[in-house]
Amino acid sequence: MCYNDNTMNNNIRLPKLTCLRCEHEWTPRYEKKPENCPHCHSPYWNKPRRTLKKGNVGLSNKIHTKEAENEDKENNQATDY
Repeated sequence: MCYNDNTMNNNIRLPKLTCLRCEHEWTPRYEKKPENCPHCHSPYWNKPRRTLKKGNVGLSNKIHTKEAENEDKENNQATDY
């Protein structure tokens, strides 16, 4: 899409942009990089989402109760035979 810049009387060709969060595509009105996605308003529109790698488990996922620990011990003892 072309926008006419009346101050210089020339057409500026701008590329289509895609939000990496919501996959919305749009053509910016100005040459300046937009601050956020016009659809989802994310300021991280040009950065892909980060996913947790296997093995990077937070402390909240490692909460053990005494019952869970006892079950783990019983399972380990059963497999030792």
